[in-house]
Amino acid sequence: MTVKELIQSQPEETVVAALCERFQVRAEDREQAEEALTRFVRSLDPIEPVGEGDLILGILRTSEEGEFLEPCLYRKAEIAAKFHIEPELEELSGLEGLSEEEIERLAYLDPLPDSYAFEYAPWNEVLGCEVYLPNAREVGETALCAAVLWEMSFFGLEESRVERAREQLHEALQEAEEERNKSFVSLEALCESLGIPRQTEEEKRKSHLRLCREQLTNRLRTYRVLRQYTGKNKGQRQ
Repeated sequence: MTVKELIQSQPEETVVAALCERFQVRAEDREQAEEALTRFVRSLDPIEPVGEGDLILGILRTSEEGEFLEPCLYRKAEIAAKFHIEPELEELSGLEGLSEEEIERLAYLDPLPDSYAFEYAPWNEVLGCEVYLPNAREVGETALCAAVLWEMSFFGLEESRVERAREQLHEALQEAEEERNKSFVSLEALCESLGIPRQTEEEKRKSHLRLCREQLTNRLRTYRVLRQYTGKNKGQRQ
């Protein structure tokens, strides 16, 4: 199933309602937002999806701000080449009972296959991405539709805005490359210039451990989703 097929399989009004929640639309703006988002969803109908060997999986992420569903784009060839069974992650049901040292170590195990942002991607390529139906059902098919559409519309509800953003990104990257070596400001100097107090060693340690806990939690969730998708069994390592 492709992303476009998944969207078309869901009631339009349900997808629009989920998008309103994703955009955190205020009650007084709801009617106007629903009209705009309905036009956006319908504008995708004439687009012919283009498959590029990509896959979108819905993964529940945790962060300091809370939890959210992230649509993660993977290259299927990279999953096949890089994903393997990791015995230590197989044994983990959560972070409870782990020491700080174990959390730090497990947070930086062999890297999982990379996932890619797609807010700059042409819409026909996003709509042509494969969706793994068991994963979509687990996170909620409508919720995954809304998450994907939210990413697609990051720069606006018309694809022309995405195209302009892509051009601006290219220009900005060129300028950054030209300016990169002209000046350098250390993080410490920047914080001092902005009046941001330096962290104590204890504060740095706590911040580091918090990030490690987040990273390991997200890593474990990602590992489970990829393991389900690949169908690999415990004891395999490829």
